[in-house]
Amino acid sequence: MRYDTLAADEAAFKKRTDYTFTPFTVPVEGENLSLRGIFCKPKNRSGYYNTPEPPHAKQRIVLHFTAGNLSGGINTLTTQDFRVSVPFVIARDGTIYQLFPSKDWSGHIGAGIGNAGTGNAQDKVTIAIEIINYGYLVARGANLETIYSRPKESPGRIDLYCPLTQTEAYQKLAQPFRGQQYYASYTQQQYESLIILLRFLTKKYNIPRQFLNESSRYQGTQEVLSFKGIVSHVNYRTSGKWDLGPAFDWQQVISGVQAQAYQPASAIREALLAEKGLVSDEAAQEAYWNEPRGVELAPPEDFESHFNDDEGSVVKPDLYALVVGIDDYEDQVILNKKVIFPKLRGCVADATKMRRYLENDSSFEQKHITFLTNRQATKKEIVNAFQQLGRAGKDDVIVFYYSGHGTQELADTAVWTAEQDGKLECLVTYYDEDHDDDYLMSDKELRYLLSEVSANGAHTTVISDCCHSGDNTRNAGLIRSTYDQVIERRIPYVFPQRTWEKFVFSAVLSPADFAGRHIDALLPPARHVSLSACESDESAVEVSGEGVFTKYLLKSLEVSGGQLSYTALHGRVKQMLHNAFEQTPVMYIPPAFHQQLAWNNVFNKPGAAGNTTYADVLRDGAGNWVLQRGAVHGIGRSTEGVTVRDDEHVYQAKVRSVGADTTILSFDNAVESALDTTRIYRGYVEGLMSQQLKIHLNNVDNVLIDSLLLAEKMMTEIPAQARLESKEEEADYTLTLRNGRAVLSKPFDTFRPVVEQIPLDSEAFATELVKDLKHISNWHFLKNLRNDASVGTPLQIEVRDDEGQPIQAENNVVRLHYRQTGGQWQGSIRIKITNTSTRKLYCCCVFLDAAFGASLGLLDPIVTPLDPGASKELSYNGQTTIPISLDNYVRLYNWPQNTEYLQFIVSDEDLSNVEELALESLPAPFTIQKRGSAKGIGPAVTETDKNVAVSWSTQLLTLEYINPEYNIIAESDLKAMLEDENLAEYALGNYFEVKATPDLQPEYQLKPDVQLRKPDAHLDEKGFIRDSLLDAANNTARLARNSKYRIMRLRFPHAPVMVSEGDSWFQHPLVVDTIDHLSKVYPIYCVAAAGDTLANYDREGEWLEAVGSKSPRFFLISGGGNDVLGEQFRNHIKAGPHTPGLSPQDYLEPTLIAELDNLKTIYRKIFTELFALRPDIHALCHGYDYITPLEKTDKGWLGRYMIENGMTSQADRKGVITYILNEFNDRLETVAAEFPNVHYINARGLVAGDQWYDEIHPDKQGFQAVAGSFLNVINRLTAG
Repeated sequence: MRYDTLAADEAAFKKRTDYTFTPFTVPVEGENLSLRGIFCKPKNRSGYYNTPEPPHAKQRIVLHFTAGNLSGGINTLTTQDFRVSVPFVIARDGTIYQLFPSKDWSGHIGAGIGNAGTGNAQDKVTIAIEIINYGYLVARGANLETIYSRPKESPGRIDLYCPLTQTEAYQKLAQPFRGQQYYASYTQQQYESLIILLRFLTKKYNIPRQFLNESSRYQGTQEVLSFKGIVSHVNYRTSGKWDLGPAFDWQQVISGVQAQAYQPASAIREALLAEKGLVSDEAAQEAYWNEPRGVELAPPEDFESHFNDDEGSVVKPDLYALVVGIDDYEDQVILNKKVIFPKLRGCVADATKMRRYLENDSSFEQKHITFLTNRQATKKEIVNAFQQLGRAGKDDVIVFYYSGHGTQELADTAVWTAEQDGKLECLVTYYDEDHDDDYLMSDKELRYLLSEVSANGAHTTVISDCCHSGDNTRNAGLIRSTYDQVIERRIPYVFPQRTWEKFVFSAVLSPADFAGRHIDALLPPARHVSLSACESDESAVEVSGEGVFTKYLLKSLEVSGGQLSYTALHGRVKQMLHNAFEQTPVMYIPPAFHQQLAWNNVFNKPGAAGNTTYADVLRDGAGNWVLQRGAVHGIGRSTEGVTVRDDEHVYQAKVRSVGADTTILSFDNAVESALDTTRIYRGYVEGLMSQQLKIHLNNVDNVLIDSLLLAEKMMTEIPAQARLESKEEEADYTLTLRNGRAVLSKPFDTFRPVVEQIPLDSEAFATELVKDLKHISNWHFLKNLRNDASVGTPLQIEVRDDEGQPIQAENNVVRLHYRQTGGQWQGSIRIKITNTSTRKLYCCCVFLDAAFGASLGLLDPIVTPLDPGASKELSYNGQTTIPISLDNYVRLYNWPQNTEYLQFIVSDEDLSNVEELALESLPAPFTIQKRGSAKGIGPAVTETDKNVAVSWSTQLLTLEYINPEYNIIAESDLKAMLEDENLAEYALGNYFEVKATPDLQPEYQLKPDVQLRKPDAHLDEKGFIRDSLLDAANNTARLARNSKYRIMRLRFPHAPVMVSEGDSWFQHPLVVDTIDHLSKVYPIYCVAAAGDTLANYDREGEWLEAVGSKSPRFFLISGGGNDVLGEQFRNHIKAGPHTPGLSPQDYLEPTLIAELDNLKTIYRKIFTELFALRPDIHALCHGYDYITPLEKTDKGWLGRYMIENGMTSQADRKGVITYILNEFNDRLETVAAEFPNVHYINARGLVAGDQWYDEIHPDKQGFQAVAGSFLNVINRLTAG
């Protein structure tokens, strides 16, 4: 075993004759401490470090491990003229070997943050220390193997490190670090020597004795470039390096370095007993090195740091990658005599990040990466590079990454018969004046190339950060208004059809080959996974020089250590981008391969930031070291190790056996003898009492940066407790950002929040939400707690109502009903438990309330012993009759029932640590003038040395409280809710539904099953809704929206204020409308109402009052459609029958033109009054897009009215609507031109054919396109 040879290897190295060894000792300035070590210099090699004059100032110290043994490490670090080295190496026996002066430098970071492309800027200002350690280990059967085991050229060659039973040789992390869970252990001598060396170097170079915060200590971070102190290699590398992660005793090193004074436990190390030739002052140190000064040569750009004399590497696939990034498009070259592609900023940088991620990925044996940027990335060179990808074998991995412009071209529909829109999607390769006729690579060409290169069965992944949209994208305006430095990776143009010879497969396929044949027969789909940046009608954007798709794809891979399936990766990136950038990434896998690839790890990797808690570790009377946490806290078979600490030392313990609430630990003999049996230590365990929740994020109308902030906090702070889920039906909860509040609810039940809504009035909301989600994760752990090894249910649980009648449980669910008492819904229950087993039991009852609290007071004492056959009744405040009452929020939010749980924990042994299970209840949702109440009860291992105890079990009883007022609400309560901005939208969502009037205008009506209770009625009487409440309901949507306005004003006080007046294009209760989208950027005070008319705006003048009181910079108006195309439209159509094919005017009465002229007059009057009040304001108005009348008489009204009046041709009906809308737009545009500060927005052609919610209203995506046109104008005006 390799581990057993390490001491012998180090002893043999000290006897090497090809090195000179000179011991040294120098004092640590100002301390009673000396640094001792050995100058180690090869006799026949030099040039492994640089000697600048003057030396570079040192800013920080970087810790490494060698991933090998001492002899292999120092041999590699002193390679002739290689200049990859470190000044210090610490052997396992604690010996410090110095290879060159610490003031000099050599390459040790590689292509890391701040070091690549900077002339080794970070190598020069850092001091590196290598610790002899094999790094991560690979578990195979009962053994651990080194990374050099089973090399590809000799797969039978095994390099065993140690058996799994040799626990002192390794550490197993509770959560994998960068995809690896097993790591070789360090020695205490190494820790002590490292502390002394760090104290010496920090004094000598005036480097602060500080370390990165734990939140960033184990990740690549830009913070390292400005940090002064002690860091490790992983802080410079986002992936591909593991030195030093969490499998290291950071606490011992930090406390030792930062202590006021330090003395190691082993003051004299074996290597320094011989004093002959001892160097004892710094002047003598300098004289020892005789390299010529002033030499500075660059080391290799990057290198492997595996230092082992005689081994190869783990069996891994080869990687064949083509990475393409194009920024420098020739924007002076006019293509097709009409269009240019503008330059981009972030594509080459994104491609570089992707290349580095692949280069640092240890999953591959050999890496063949072709990197093409800008002028290199012509279509010809990309096709040539694809031929190199074809060298990949069956077990290898192919990756094609592209970042640049995308576009569309017209398809030959006679060949490409499946293209419904008649277009091909294309990548735009580099071109110049000499190559301006062959620069598009269509999806069909890519399909052909992929089919060719993957023919040998390689695992193939395509990643494209571009978009292929044509004329319109719906998200671009919103993104530009939210973020700085936004560039779209597209142009709004569709190229003409290419001639056949321009396709890469033209030499082997002809158009005639496709006649009567499916494309799969000639261009079979390759077995591959494709991940692209956005949907076809969206923009793929780069923000501040970074493509957001690439950024968060790589971030998701890095946070997970690469252990993500394609489905999981797509889901996480989709949730992040959809909510933060309105950009929806797309995953495509050919149907024939979907099942086998969708759940593969990304890049076909093998294998399937934690939450740390601690508890006391103490010695019991039987001589065992006992951790005061057990199975009920989450310790189980998967808990391999526990970190045990006191104020000065850190030890690693193994789990020997797990009880219900305690765990017996084991230590190796050396640690066991060092422990003080009279002390109490702290035991740290990752991820206790938590269950990962799946959260679906839905940003309806909030600022996009909040989605980004929340998603990043979840990813970095609570990855074990919660993650984003793109499919709402698979989520545990939906988190909706709407009307200025964050609302957590059950999926598809957004108007029944489960906890108090959180105002979005500052970025602090994300911290509150993360705290709540962590709390709810703990609650779910308790609810789902069970011992899989237990058999049977030792408790009989009996429930009786307040009359003593038994309530039968069905599948462990008890349904409880309230009684009317004194004007309140109340009741009571009695619960008795009986021990039906033949052994004495210890029982604890955890009450899990609906507000995510966990309390232990229903059994007295909290842990109650029960002899066989004995019984015990639960009690509340000393009474065995437990009161229940209807929670106010359950009633107001119209829950059908409320559900809570009793979790009984039963053990053969006394339970002494269950108090830790208690959780405070979270605040309940808002109620009328106060918060709701919190709960319904009450008044208002496989290893031989480890096993999980089977002597405990759980029994969960579900309590369902049936709401007797479900779908019944007092008229006064409903009115109060409708008038309360905190509750208005919940009143609408739970008690009303939106019905379309005959002219498709949305209108609130009471749900058919909901009944009002009159003010003087008894609780069980039902009445009918009053017209005044219907009016209030239809006005309430505005109240909810204006609460968002208030919050936006508080949060963004300097943002330009807007007032909006309009119809259902500005205020639609069922669709995310134009103002909803604009409200993601600006505070908008809304006086719009669905179904309103322009004539009504003028008559009532509500908008004028709002402009006067809010002092807005912009006034937005939408109106006229209901005046012309409302129910009165039937009167504007001439009576039929009609001859088909007439001009539109021939079907219409003159009254229509008169009404259009009247609208022009009203608009002129509104604008005149507006500027009389606010001369400096800007007004934005819009026309309507072309509406397609339905060909039905039972739905809608435009088509129906025309059909009823004898218009039989749909073409004629569409022609009439087009004519009317053109006439309306022309008049509106004319009026707008009369006023310098009125800006007309032509909405015709903005909404795609599949983006209509009904006959006259766009859907969310259609309204987003309309809002984008508004934002383009607003952005231009605010920028000026």
